[in-house]
Amino acid sequence: MIAFTVAILTIVFVNEVNLEYCPHPELCPYLDNSGPSNSSEYYVDVSVGRLAFVSSLSSTISFALVASLMTLYGYVVAKQMLRASIQCNKKATLPSPYYMSTLIRILNAEIVPLWDTLSRFCQQPHRSYKGHSFGKQFTTPRVFRLCRAVFVLSLFSSLCIQIADTYLHVVIDATSVTRLLPELNVEHQLSKALAPWYFQDDGSYGTNHSKLFWSNALQFIAEDTLRSANTSLFTQTIHKIDSLVFNYTDAQGFASRTNTPSLFGKIDLNTSFPLNLTSQDSDAIFSNPWRWLGKTEIQSDKSDLTAPFLNSTQLLWAARFGPVFLLTCNTTVFDVSYSVINNQVSSLTTSKSNGSVAGMVSMHSLNSLSGMDVGRNQVVFEINENRTTPDAFIRNFELSMSKVMSAPLVVHTVPVSAGLVQRRATKVITKLPKLALWLLVASNLLFALLGLVLAVLALKATSPDTRQIQIRLSTAGLAAQLFNPRHAQCKVKDDSNLFKENWRDGQVANEVKVGVRRTSAGGVEFTKHEAVDKARPFDEEDTLVLRQTHTL
Repeated sequence: MIAFTVAILTIVFVNEVNLEYCPHPELCPYLDNSGPSNSSEYYVDVSVGRLAFVSSLSSTISFALVASLMTLYGYVVAKQMLRASIQCNKKATLPSPYYMSTLIRILNAEIVPLWDTLSRFCQQPHRSYKGHSFGKQFTTPRVFRLCRAVFVLSLFSSLCIQIADTYLHVVIDATSVTRLLPELNVEHQLSKALAPWYFQDDGSYGTNHSKLFWSNALQFIAEDTLRSANTSLFTQTIHKIDSLVFNYTDAQGFASRTNTPSLFGKIDLNTSFPLNLTSQDSDAIFSNPWRWLGKTEIQSDKSDLTAPFLNSTQLLWAARFGPVFLLTCNTTVFDVSYSVINNQVSSLTTSKSNGSVAGMVSMHSLNSLSGMDVGRNQVVFEINENRTTPDAFIRNFELSMSKVMSAPLVVHTVPVSAGLVQRRATKVITKLPKLALWLLVASNLLFALLGLVLAVLALKATSPDTRQIQIRLSTAGLAAQLFNPRHAQCKVKDDSNLFKENWRDGQVANEVKVGVRRTSAGGVEFTKHEAVDKARPFDEEDTLVLRQTHTL
């Protein structure tokens, strides 16, 4: 039972699934994000059938082990009977023939005599018998009562295992859960980093000038030709981009943000927006954020404008261009770290990029380089189609220009491994109530404890004499005493040696046959037939055959 208990506990705790386990806590903002959890149940990554099979092993053999327990207790019974038989004042406590036969049957783990004795005990609990040789009244022999109690306790322990195992089979269930499993970062290229050619000075990629000037726009001016990277800047990015399907990401990248408040009232013609070009470091050369002047016109006649635009003080009515917005724009480039859980961004943190990264955007955005003319024109067209109010018009311009200015970041960066990656996996596992498991464990340990106690008592009672008595406290012992009385008196190793037919030693042994016959009283009695069917030939004459029949 201890082995079965250790086996099922090992299976449960080795394969136990913690539904609240998260490989990366940064990606688990909520404890219940991975699924429901119940402290009164174990979730085991083993099939229901396999776990139920292992748990039922102890209940399968528990009834068979009751016979082993009674065999151990047979040594105690043998010692008690030996002591009572030796001491004169104890002979009255010896069992009668009926109780002796019932005692042997109980030691053989037969349930029918136990039921019979319990029925008699319940009907006549104070029944007494006349001692034929001692002339004293005595109740059920103590040795019989103790043996019966041990047998009942053994059956009760086995029954507890049966009940616990049945309860476990009833409440155990298969359930589908979602688990969080770690993934290798290199398998998920979800972050962005600067392209490797920015770190090369051989002139074959990007610029071969100082690394403080990482913008390919400068090289474009010098060579008067478009590079493939610059060409891709004209990709339309202002349309709505569908979110990618991410279930498990924590990645890094770059982004740009543009704020464009309008110039209210009269324009200060003395306001200047000079470039901050120095030779000290990249942050001084390419400011982040940087300011620039934006102009976007309303592509509509004045008669077609709605009241919010006609009454707005943010519009500048120019005779040549019509109504326009003059905007003082402020653009910032960020390093972004974000987490995506179940297709939704759960966290996003930003920090300002250094000047080298910011220069990738600011240099391309110069009007003199015309790097973003197509993007600006597309922005103006798109926001005019969906204009509602001046404030909404400006917000759409901010968002669209931020997307346009993100294009250089996309072009001049390459995918790299995500910072943290974990995967959601749905699997069918076993839901095992803790009560069912520990009831089975307690029942197994109770049975094992009873076996341990009986083993200790058997060891203390063991002696050569008690061993011989214990061998004869069985059906084999009674049969040998009845049919081989002389041979049954010999010292034997086990019950098979109680019979003479198992002691041939190469010599001819008399064969004893057991039969039955009717009696004049209407009953039946056993008969013993002894015969010498084979004898050594004498003077080559016929073999002498002797037969003898005994009535028992």
